[in-house]
Amino acid sequence: HHASRARAWTNGLGEPLTAVDSMRHFQANGFAVSNTSQACDPTKTPDDTALLCSPATYVTPNADQTYIFADDLHSTTRLHALFAQFIEQQIARSGLGH
Repeated sequence: HHASRARAWTNGLGEPLTAVDSMRHFQANGFAVSNTSQACDPTKTPDDTALLCSPATYVTPNADQTYIFADDLHSTTRLHALFAQFIEQQIARSGLGH
């Protein structure tokens, strides 16, 4: 079901879309995930949003470094940093950054 919806959406773009196995890349670069639930305690953040997530609201110390999601939708700062690093590497390999 999700695959057919994704194909329909990407077909509407009119441009090819490259699938990336980002989790494999993250794990290869030392990102050890201890939990895939929320890094921010929903009882400590109004409206259960990552916008107000901070060390005081983490479910465990350094949860932003070991969890994938800050809330039920948004990635943690560590995952964002790893994704940015991956994109920078891809741009450097392609020669577009020169």
